[in-house]
Amino acid sequence: MAVRFQHASRPQANTTRFYLSIAAILVSNFMTAVDASLSSSAHVAVASHFNRTNVSTWPVTAFLVCSITVQPLYASLSDCIGRKAIYLSCAALFLLGIGLAAAAPSWTCLILARCVCGLASSGLTIMGSVVLTDLVGVKKRGYYQSMNYVNFGSASALGSVSGGTIVDRFGWSWLYKIQLPFALVTLVMVYFFIPWTIEASEDTSSRDDTTEGRRLLSLFDWTGALVLVISLLLLVFVLGTAGNVLPWTNPFVLLALFLFPCTVYALVRVEANAQKPVLPLVLVQFPFRNIMINAFFLSIINYIVMYNVTFFFQAVLLETPGQASTHLVAPSIAFTIVSAISGATIARLETPKPTLRISQVMLLCGAAGLMVMATILPRTETPGALYNLCLAMPILGVGMMAPSALLLLLGMSDRNNHATLNGGFIMMRSLGGFTATSISTTIVQNVFQQTMRPFMTSEEIKKKIDSVRLNMDNLQTLEEPLRAQVVNAYRTGFIVLFGLVITLSVLIIFGFIGVSDGQVVQEAPDTAEPGSVTEMEDLMGDTDDSDG
Repeated sequence: MAVRFQHASRPQANTTRFYLSIAAILVSNFMTAVDASLSSSAHVAVASHFNRTNVSTWPVTAFLVCSITVQPLYASLSDCIGRKAIYLSCAALFLLGIGLAAAAPSWTCLILARCVCGLASSGLTIMGSVVLTDLVGVKKRGYYQSMNYVNFGSASALGSVSGGTIVDRFGWSWLYKIQLPFALVTLVMVYFFIPWTIEASEDTSSRDDTTEGRRLLSLFDWTGALVLVISLLLLVFVLGTAGNVLPWTNPFVLLALFLFPCTVYALVRVEANAQKPVLPLVLVQFPFRNIMINAFFLSIINYIVMYNVTFFFQAVLLETPGQASTHLVAPSIAFTIVSAISGATIARLETPKPTLRISQVMLLCGAAGLMVMATILPRTETPGALYNLCLAMPILGVGMMAPSALLLLLGMSDRNNHATLNGGFIMMRSLGGFTATSISTTIVQNVFQQTMRPFMTSEEIKKKIDSVRLNMDNLQTLEEPLRAQVVNAYRTGFIVLFGLVITLSVLIIFGFIGVSDGQVVQEAPDTAEPGSVTEMEDLMGDTDDSDG
């Protein structure tokens, strides 16, 4: 008998309540996307205010480290104590984090505030994804996922076009002050419109929620979570400081380089023996492993583009923060359109295979376009539309591949694994974002310093170069030929960075070999039904209309 999608039980509510629940999910996702896009479009300008341009991604990195750390806990807790309790707590924490960021008096306080936002945003993202699947089922998720990506893209475009302008006209703190009323609306909508009666993956009808919550907390892989955090912090330290703030020969850098692989090995050993591992073993089994790794690479590409666009145009084309942030609009709109079309196409064709294959080609072509943007276009009188096209192309590939990979992943598993796989998929994308923001700074700043080394002929020139690394606004005041040399050094750094994007695009194509055929992995012998290996079309061909 063929394996078929299993759908979560629906809350007994009228159609209006159902759509209000969907609206609450969309609003919470809208807020997290606005927050992320505001940060990406203005992080260089914010860092320049604190004279920290050379470590401009540290608030982003702190946000992502905290986000990654708690993601498995959210997914696991929601299975036992319910979705809404976690969802509501994260909405309240998000409001608190935005308030702290708006009032941050220093660079350190801003980083700590973004840590709080990261703790909350990951929960909102995961619970939104899990509750959406609970409400509509996997078969029809394509349509609603399409709506979700339109929502995400619209929020990204709004944040992208306004981030730099807000900083230019009102100051960096208004990036967060302006979000406060909308974060409050998110909290209210989650409280009133997300039903308490959504069933979790496990049958909890005969259990006491408090007892189950305590039992789950006692079984949670705290050791694995701690080792994961330590390994990420070591990686942050190396990628964020080595060759940038501290020399590679610094004893602390060398110690971190030695300890990082040790902690990774320890993490693997701990996870192999954990009852509820932070990184479940199912995530490292084929084909889930390939999809997860590709999600990681895909997120690196996405974050490299979105978090370096403003930096590129400020450093290479000497644009203001407001002008530079407008270039994020094209990729944001591209993501919105293609993800909406992809979700609808997957739902209509009842398979993600065509969109998955097309997206691989688009991603590789887009990566090549980025290289053209860094190598050829700055040397010519190029209209802004051509730059926007080069930026939009890789995001078109990301926007098409993201829903395709997620729906392929969910289609290859039964309902009991959906929360775990949802959480794992989002975790890998968060890891990719964290890696991208850290490695972007390291690559660009290290290449910049190596390229500029021959020109540091005096202490005065060295101070001028260092002032640009700390505050991008100082680039506009440099005299020639030093300014041209600095611009060329930054351009060289971006050429190396975009070369990494091409490499990852090729690796993604190889990673989907054998996976894109859409064959469902057979369950373990003690739980599988005869003939449980089936093609993706058979899975998605379910004509049962009971999934709402």
